[in-house]
Amino acid sequence: MLPELNASVIFGGYTALFQFMNFLQDRGWKTGVFVLTPVGNVAALLKTFESNNLVHKVLSASEISDMNATKTMSMSPKDMMVSYNWTTSIAAATLSRHLDDPAYYYFVQEDERCFYPNDSHRFLAESVFLNETKPRLICNSAKLLDHFRAEGLVSNETVVGVFEQGLPAPAPLNREAMAKRSPRRFVFYGRPEDHAKRNLMSIAMMAIAKAKKNGAFDAEPWEFCMMGSSRMGKSFDLEGVRVNCLPYQGYDAYRETLAGFDVGLSLMYAPHPSVPPFEMVRSGMITVVNTTPRRPDEWYRSISENFEPGAPSVDGLADAIARATARVGDIDARLAATETYHPSSWEESFAGLPAKLGHAIFNKTGAE
Repeated sequence: MLPELNASVIFGGYTALFQFMNFLQDRGWKTGVFVLTPVGNVAALLKTFESNNLVHKVLSASEISDMNATKTMSMSPKDMMVSYNWTTSIAAATLSRHLDDPAYYYFVQEDERCFYPNDSHRFLAESVFLNETKPRLICNSAKLLDHFRAEGLVSNETVVGVFEQGLPAPAPLNREAMAKRSPRRFVFYGRPEDHAKRNLMSIAMMAIAKAKKNGAFDAEPWEFCMMGSSRMGKSFDLEGVRVNCLPYQGYDAYRETLAGFDVGLSLMYAPHPSVPPFEMVRSGMITVVNTTPRRPDEWYRSISENFEPGAPSVDGLADAIARATARVGDIDARLAATETYHPSSWEESFAGLPAKLGHAIFNKTGAE
């Protein structure tokens, strides 16, 4: 169950859900999609996704129902219902009562309360976990599940299947090219969109400017880039630093691009640790991240020495950038720290989920 189907908003969270649907389809299970907002002509809708092979494949093999246009939803009592966010979870809690197993699964990838101030939206997002019909969880990352448990939103009795996002191997790294690279290259993950404010783009820009003022980039020439959004145009000036904005790329080209940088900066002010900083680390970058109470310095360093955690302040992050730029010349250390805990494919990510979710649909293969 999805809040909308819009090709312009298929970002990381949607990709994970469509990868899960693809995993199920490849094993013979049929999928259907309920959409809360108008879909219009399905053939025209599918055409808008032609450039996204994954989404186009999954939707083409699914029955799509527009909940805005009909009062009758077609379900089998043996179906398993999966919601994508808090709004669809509220609808799923009602619809799932008609199933033989009257429960639904929340494909949860963030504590969605963080998207709102203390308002009615936040109240409803939290109510999903507190209402009588509580969700079972398909949870993106063990770290996010730890947060929900610490917040008292998930109990030990809750049915939970956890997955870590699949990350293909990074592009090959060339030691000699890394050692000789000049100018050195810095990239930060910037998202000015309202729904991505947790990426702290303004804080990132302030930290870069502060680091520049403090001399972090004085020892050798540097080139600066931003990735993550097209809304900043082709480039912009940041306190005397020209920042080039990288265009959207397919994943293979994206991996190649990451391999060409020395230092990365990727902030996240939310419970889920996000994915870009791990992709940076795996690509041999010294990667600056912000610490949080549940993601302290030692947690990041236990994963990879390519992390350079910064204290949660502009000065703390500027200091971390300075430490990162001072480390770029140790190529052997950078190459030795490119492993993280992530599976190497989405198939590996989801391989153990069916057994953990406890739904009768998984007692047989999809073909049966």
